[in-house]
Amino acid sequence: MGFNILAVKGNEALVITYWAIWRFGHL
Repeated sequence: MGFNILAVKGNEALVITYWAIWRFGHL
């Protein structure tokens, strides 16, 4: 479970970046 939490924390930045790119692409 510890590794899963770390994976979520690491993916959080990727998700935010992906969302920002998607937003800019659909403005």
